[in-house]
Amino acid sequence: MLNLSNGLSFLRAPLAFLFLIDNAVFRVGAIFLAMLTDCIDGYLARRNCSASQFGAILDPAMDKFFVFFALGVLLVEGRVEVWEGCAMISRDFFLLLFGIYLSLSGHWHAYAFRFVHYVRR
Repeated sequence: MLNLSNGLSFLRAPLAFLFLIDNAVFRVGAIFLAMLTDCIDGYLARRNCSASQFGAILDPAMDKFFVFFALGVLLVEGRVEVWEGCAMISRDFFLLLFGIYLSLSGHWHAYAFRFVHYVRR
């Protein structure tokens, strides 16, 4: 379901491509806009009662894409050491391993993506 909050989440993908421009102003601007869209999309989803399962997956996926893309650019440019990059993504790597374990062991059904359904008062 594409709504305004999910559209803002999708906007973080092209913002990550601003890291291809070797300019600190563009990069800081991309980070600021990514943070702003992340705050606004969550606010709108709660305010408009439009939180969805799709949005619950899309929002963190776009966050990860932005961070991994920016980190990859910084690694290629030599501004971040490989061990620093590995430390930054280690949590996500172990979550992926846990997901694979749950899938292979058949325990995936015990875990569910959850989203909070806010009721407007």
